[in-house]
Formats: sequence, C-alpha cells, structure tokens
Amino acid sequence: MVILLAVQAIKPFDDRASIALLQDIVRSDPDSNIRVHALGGIWNRHDVASARILEYVLITDKSIEVKKAAAGALGTIGHETSIPFLLNALATQKDEILASKCIRSIGQLGQSFAAGPILHFLNANNPPLLRGTAAEALGKLGSELAVKPLMEVLESDPGPIVRSLAAVAIGQLKHPSSRNILARSLVFDSSETVRYRSAEALAKFEKSDISRLAYLDGIKDIDRRVRYVSLKSLSPMMRKEDIPALTDLLADEAESIRDLAYQVLGKTGLVMEKMGNRYRVVK
Repeated sequence: MVILLAVQAIKPFDDRASIALLQDIVRSDPDSNIRVHALGGIWNRHDVASARILEYVLITDKSIEVKKAAAGALGTIGHETSIPFLLNALATQKDEILASKCIRSIGQLGQSFAAGPILHFLNANNPPLLRGTAAEALGKLGSELAVKPLMEVLESDPGPIVRSLAAVAIGQLKHPSSRNILARSLVFDSSETVRYRSAEALAKFEKSDISRLAYLDGIKDIDRRVRYVSLKSLSPMMRKEDIPALTDLLADEAESIRDLAYQVLGKTGLVMEKMGNRYRVVK
C-alpha cells in the first residue's frame, strides 16, 4: 500500500528522478497492480523513452494485466517501431482482451504495412470482439489489402456490430469497388445500426445513381437515423422525380427529419406551409 501511494504521488511529476523511479518500479516491483499504476505515470509523458519502456514491458512482463496496460498505451504514445512488439504479443498471447488492445493500438498507429497480420482476425472463427476490432483497425490503416475482406465481412459476418464496424472501415478506405455493397447493405441489411453505418459510409463516395437509389430506399427506413442520413446525403444528388418521395417526410415523426425535408424541398422551389408541428405542400 505504501509503494502504491508513493507511485500515485509521483505520477504527476515529470522530472528525471521521478521518471527513473517509475521505470524501475515497472521493471522490478513484484506487485502487478503497482506496476500497472507506475505505467500510468510513464505513458502520460508521450516521449520515445516512455514508448520503449512500454514495448519492453509488453514482451517481458509475466502479468496479463500489465501487458494489457502497455498494449493499450502504445496506441497513444507509440511509434512505427512499436508495431513489431504489438504484433509479437498478438502472435504469442492467447488472451482475447490483450489481443484486442494490440489490434486497436496497431490501428491507431496508422501504418499500412501492418494490415496483413490483422486481416486473419476478420475470420468468423475468431470472437466478435477481435473481428470488430480488426475491422476498425483496418479502416484506420488505409491499406487496399483490406477492401475485399471488409466487403466480405459486411456481406456475411453473423454479428451486426462487426458488420457495422466493417461498414465504417469501408467508408474510411473509400475504394470505388465497395460502393455497391454499401448500397446493398443500406437497403437490405437486417440490422438498423448496420444500415445506418452503411448510409454514413456511402456518403463519403462521389455522387452516383447507385447511391441515389439506395438513399431513396433509406428515407423510408424504420430507423430515424437511417432516414436522416439518407435524406441529407440524397439532397445534393436528387432529381425532380424524387420530390414526391421526399414530401412524405414533411410529416415524419422525427422533428429533425421534418425540418430537413422542408429545407431540402425548399431549394427546389416547392411551396410549403407549416401546420402545427408538421409541414405540407401548398397545392
């Protein structure tokens, strides 16, 4: 308890003596809880020397909890040189939480060369946590190697959370070949969250008839988030023949959608009036 209190007292200081003491505690204290607290004082410093300590701990410490703390912190203060250490831990450790922290940190470091080792975590044999974290990381890594695997995840993964994270990642990568699958997901996926994330991701692509038609379906979705994003994204690409479909939204149950529909239709020259908390077209 005395050592733990001492660690907590030292953590706010950034002088060399305090840092050296924390580093020594991380390397040698027998209590893993104290080592975790000491790590907290080290990773707040955001410098190369602190990253080196975290890398050392990730590989050598016997405690899974200490490894988890080091892996998570490396995503914030690590560098490109930290990735081999994270990949090593990912390959040699079986703890699911530790693996997810390694994957997430690799994604945060944003080096596309690391995408290859992450891809196999998309496999359906892996737990949903790892599949979802891998999808999230691959979107940040920006490698084209991930485009097709992420499309397959969006199309067939059994977990809606995993599919939604794949949709977000596909939107980040913005590869032209993935536009169609986002449109299909927006229209046909059974999960409201996946349809919502697909609508958001599709908006990052250039305007097209494929997107327009998908958004025309999206404005009729039972989920108000999907309707709102679809309407907002449809606005710059809508055609005159789309106006009747949008007028239904003037009486939508969601005020934000009614107001947005009023704004969008107003730009077409359509004359409308407000009746209570709804709008209607003036004949």
